[in-house]
Amino acid sequence: MDQLEPDRIARELRDVLTHERRALSPDMVSLDAVYAGAARRRRRRTAMVAAAGAFVLLAGAAIPLSILLLENDQPRVPLQTTTSVGPTEQTPQRTPTTSPSPPEPSVTSSTVLPAGPAWDGAGVLSMTATSTRTIVVLGALGNTGSCTPPDCVRLAQSRDGGRTFSALAIPDAALAGGTGATLRRSATNVRFGSSRDGWLYGDGLWATHDGGSSWHAVPMSGGVSSLAAAHGVVWALVSANRGNDQHLWRSAVGSDSWTRVPDVTVPATGDVAVFGSRVIVLGAGPTSKVWVSNDGSTFAAHPSGCTSAMAAQLSASGSLWAKCVTGMASYVVTSADGVHWSQVPVSQDGGSAPNSLTLGARGPDDAILALDASQPIVDLHADGTQQAVSRPPALGASIDYLGFTSPSVGYAIDGTHLWRTSDGGDTWTRLHIS
Repeated sequence: MDQLEPDRIARELRDVLTHERRALSPDMVSLDAVYAGAARRRRRRTAMVAAAGAFVLLAGAAIPLSILLLENDQPRVPLQTTTSVGPTEQTPQRTPTTSPSPPEPSVTSSTVLPAGPAWDGAGVLSMTATSTRTIVVLGALGNTGSCTPPDCVRLAQSRDGGRTFSALAIPDAALAGGTGATLRRSATNVRFGSSRDGWLYGDGLWATHDGGSSWHAVPMSGGVSSLAAAHGVVWALVSANRGNDQHLWRSAVGSDSWTRVPDVTVPATGDVAVFGSRVIVLGAGPTSKVWVSNDGSTFAAHPSGCTSAMAAQLSASGSLWAKCVTGMASYVVTSADGVHWSQVPVSQDGGSAPNSLTLGARGPDDAILALDASQPIVDLHADGTQQAVSRPPALGASIDYLGFTSPSVGYAIDGTHLWRTSDGGDTWTRLHIS
């Protein structure tokens, strides 16, 4: 609205108040009083506007900003609410943009049956963990060298830390071992890279992308000796033409499109692991290297930590350790970055350690070490100090595997059974797979 000039206001007011039809005397109306009244009304209007602004700001401190915004000239309100705006007027309810979820299917006996064959007392071969609570276990049933598929392999999954298990499907053609013509069909290890994507591998490779409900064979150029998955990528060491050399291959976790990584060739039995954001490929032998990638895109070669060995096994969980196998004995090395390695004394007399040594990285500076069935398990630190921890009460059996998902939660395989610790190795509980 255009503002009127003060003189014009005075003139129009005088004309109105002194118009002859009203027979009013100009002396009855003081222009000073008119101006004073107008000033008072302006001050009242200014105070009311300021008060309303203060109310909006105070309301904004307690109400989400999205509710105060306008959409199609209507105040936005939370879903499924009705806000009164007058005696009879209401804002319409907002309709959700997505359809409601369908009702849960009724649970019947057919929907709770295991997806695969029962465990039936199979011996544990391998295990993998996708969290501190979820694990998948691979087992072998009977005489694995002469069994008829699918009566060789068993798979079971637990989502509650090993209290209960359910059977998973298995590949029809997978053996748990074998020689000669059956060699390519053996599955001796299991790994999962997510809750849906997993692999069985050995002298063959199988993949699942539906959480283990179904499996399919993945053609590879040779047997798979090592496999690791993290950050949406799966890595595998594959023998070249079934010879001694191994090549590094990679694929997206949810895909079966594998490509070879150039310039990474391991001349002896090596291993691959993911350590933080780094991918480590460790070879063994006097001319071997360790290949390190900071992000999985390119690899740089460095001297191996297992140059005087014929095989290498990596363990990475909080820290990075390796077992170097010489043939008659073994030794342990550790690294903070995968590039620089140092040997860690493990035997009490300073001599060599047995080939049966089993190692599992645990925390930022230590690993759990099992030398043989006659000695206790120890917590081994990078400076060589050791502290005894409890041994799974396995009647003197040797421990074939040690692995930790956190400094507290770890697993051990004694050749037949699977054990779990939730206190860093102080106590162990045998998991009963059924």
